Amino acid sequence: MSEEGTLSIVRRGSSYQVRYASNNPYDPERPPHACPDEETLSGFLCHLGLEAGTIREACAAVQTGGVAVLRILLSLEQRQASFPLPSPHEDTTLDAYYAVYQSGAELLGVGVTPAAALQDAERWSDRALPSLTSYGLDGPRGETRGAYYLRPCTPELYAAVQAGDRSIPYAVNEEGYVAVLDPHEA
Repeated sequence: MSEEGTLSIVRRGSSYQVRYASNNPYDPERPPHACPDEETLSGFLCHLGLEAGTIREACAAVQTGGVAVLRILLSLEQRQASFPLPSPHEDTTLDAYYAVYQSGAELLGVGVTPAAALQDAERWSDRALPSLTSYGLDGPRGETRGAYYLRPCTPELYAAVQAGDRSIPYAVNEEGYVAVLDPHEA
């Protein structure tokens, strides 16, 4: 049975990390697929059924420190082969959180992966988002008011949004994370 989901691709040094998030909210989180270089990444994405133009655009996005977020339809066999679930005894500690927001407006969603943050934002806003700019920690600080962005966020911001507070004051901190804004700075 095929299932719709989202791929998120980030560059980690000279290697790449591809995560899959199902559109099914009950599907467990799957560990990322590692690709040692861009050639392997391109081959992996081709194997998943993505078109050459989409693969080129994704590779270009991650080369500049961004995150490529792609919708995809995968069969059960593809999910199991490419993104196998961890055994119950594996440590699945997460060390990163992501936020989707409209610059100058409230936060739209958060997640433990870029794809999960995008899905949360689309569920919250009840619509597909227009084009989204993704930045890693080294992304530029300047933004266009009203544009949609995806960035890493702090655990405190993630927890506040998960608790239901999407109208908290926030800003991109010096390290490049979307963070809860100090009440004295708001």
